[in-house]
Amino acid sequence: MFLKEISLKNVRIFNELRSDFNPKINIIHGKNGQGKTSILEAIYYLSLTKSFRISKDTVVLKNNSEYFEISGIFNENNKEVKSRIYYSNREGKHAFLNSQKVKQFSEIVGLFPVILLSLDDLELTYGLPAARRRFLDILLSQLYPGYLQNLRNYKKCVTQKNKLLNTDNAIDDKDINIWNQQIIKYGSEIIFQRRRFIDYANQIISQFYKKISDKDEQIRIDYNSTINYLENEPELSEINESFNFVLKRSIDSEIKRKTCLFGPHKDDLDFLKNGFLFKSHGSQGENKSFLMALKTVESHYIQQISKKIPLFLLDDIFGELDSSRVENLVRLINNEGQTFITTTDLEKFKNIFPESCKFIFLKDHMIQ
Repeated sequence: MFLKEISLKNVRIFNELRSDFNPKINIIHGKNGQGKTSILEAIYYLSLTKSFRISKDTVVLKNNSEYFEISGIFNENNKEVKSRIYYSNREGKHAFLNSQKVKQFSEIVGLFPVILLSLDDLELTYGLPAARRRFLDILLSQLYPGYLQNLRNYKKCVTQKNKLLNTDNAIDDKDINIWNQQIIKYGSEIIFQRRRFIDYANQIISQFYKKISDKDEQIRIDYNSTINYLENEPELSEINESFNFVLKRSIDSEIKRKTCLFGPHKDDLDFLKNGFLFKSHGSQGENKSFLMALKTVESHYIQQISKKIPLFLLDDIFGELDSSRVENLVRLINNEGQTFITTTDLEKFKNIFPESCKFIFLKDHMIQ
């Protein structure tokens, strides 16, 4: 699968923009403020029906415009699939596949899987647990429609349970148990799918890290759950039983704290190099190398589960990387699917990009 072309109307700084793409590597270059990231944002919209930069669609709308529209043509097994996202402040957001309006945005998610790596992704190693949970949730929602629904249901149940815990009235344990059973049902599925990916990643991530960094080091990801199951690779039933045990014994503490203390909304990941955390024992270059390896693992997992090759979006991530790491990464992603790279420093890469790649130069908010 690859994106053949894209058209933008009233998106960010663009009145109109159209570009076709190479099935392999596409280099979008130009000075800052020319809209390079906005093109990646538009591709992300076609895949996930939302922006990776901000939650409000209205911010993407060009100033003084009534609507924005993003259209794309994908090639999947030599068949064209047309996708379109339309938004206006008056009508809201709508998504279309082959000119047919979809009822729910979830019908789009997973059809055109995408992997993003930007400077903001350094939050994965340096930032708060929420960023790491979001990484897992975006990946798994593209692979399993059931995961996305479980996540939505779980969040609703946690919200309702927190409302109950925050009441000033006496709380009956039976009322809490009603919500706990739903939280266990949906939360166990979430933890199970997250663990499946982590177990897969730990099998291959060291080899990808070595290909990028030229360093033979042991890379590992630990899933830190608030549910204390014993097995390294637990079955769904084991997670369910452990979850039930933890919530039963924690009723008094949750009532006292007035919040849900246990579950996948509290879980976290540790990224380790030779047993030490990247965020405290890794340089910025090593952190970037790890993130590139992690995204490559993500690509392989998507291909294994969905049999689709995801789009790679690399947004200005080459700064402070030495030329050998850049060359190793380009060689690696050239063996993956279609890739879109933004950069302000084309000279740095002219000698290492494959001859088959396409260069897209932005100036004065236009493709030159």
